[in-house]
Amino acid sequence: MANKEKPVSAVIKSAKKPKPSRKTGSGGNNGGGGSKSANDNKAVSTPHLSVWKGEPNKMKHLLPPVKNLDENMLPDPLKPWLLDVSYRMQAPLDYSASAMVTVFGSVIGAGCRIYPKKIDNWGVTPNVFGIAIGDPSVLKTPAQAEVLKLIEALQFKYRDIYEKEKTDIEFDEMMAEGKLKKLQTEIKQLTAAENFDAESIALLKEEYRELSEDVVTATRRLLKTNETSIQSMTELQKMNPRGILIHIDEAMGLFNMLEMPQNADLRAYILQGWNGFGAYTDYKVGRGLTEASNICLSLIGTSQPDKIEAYVRNTQSGANDGLMQRN
Repeated sequence: MANKEKPVSAVIKSAKKPKPSRKTGSGGNNGGGGSKSANDNKAVSTPHLSVWKGEPNKMKHLLPPVKNLDENMLPDPLKPWLLDVSYRMQAPLDYSASAMVTVFGSVIGAGCRIYPKKIDNWGVTPNVFGIAIGDPSVLKTPAQAEVLKLIEALQFKYRDIYEKEKTDIEFDEMMAEGKLKKLQTEIKQLTAAENFDAESIALLKEEYRELSEDVVTATRRLLKTNETSIQSMTELQKMNPRGILIHIDEAMGLFNMLEMPQNADLRAYILQGWNGFGAYTDYKVGRGLTEASNICLSLIGTSQPDKIEAYVRNTQSGANDGLMQRN
């Protein structure tokens, strides 16, 4: 036989029934203290703690592991040198090898292009943006510095050549200027006599054109710079059609500067320079015209994983214009 349910009124009354309160007083059987309930004498129960056994599970890394650079991938003429740098510095081979690719690519620069398609004029310039990433004190900078010694030695060699040729070029400039002044005197005498003909004017014009073309300005080829202003890099590009290598030891300093709104022009300039081709023309009141027939930039530097991770996270939130992918 099924149990009968209690009426609703009985349930409401039992719910409203007040709980017995603790009696307190200044006297009584407790010797002047408050009376205790029976529950106060019970010990507080503690939860059961299980004993954990076994080994902790390995934490899963979100990023896939990076394979170590195989020394057999290095060019044979450069392998002994790069291995020696890695051994002496006690630094990963990746730092010196990546610096080698960046430096060699900057020297070649716009001097040649790679055409991946057989029937197409689309080409790739072999300039490179290379950033060595590693924790502090893993000798990233010293490993790169060993490779940079090559381009610095080559740059000073061009300096010596420039100093030797500078005297000859200055002499040629003086000769050309003297001839131009003589020609200007002849033109003034001819126009003052008012008896010149079209043939005489044509001969003087041709002579002036030849003298103007013979004037050669002494220029020195620079391969590396630490300056990142648009005007300075453009002037260097005029003297170095193959391109220029920008060396910034702490690359994140440059990247953070490029995030500022006032440096939007510089950011666009560096993005264009990575392409390795394309002219640049700039005109400012007071400074005048600054232009170069071709812009080709390479970049080398170092950074730390935490800084790069924060920067990449920011690019994934809507600020991605391809700058990080170029490195």
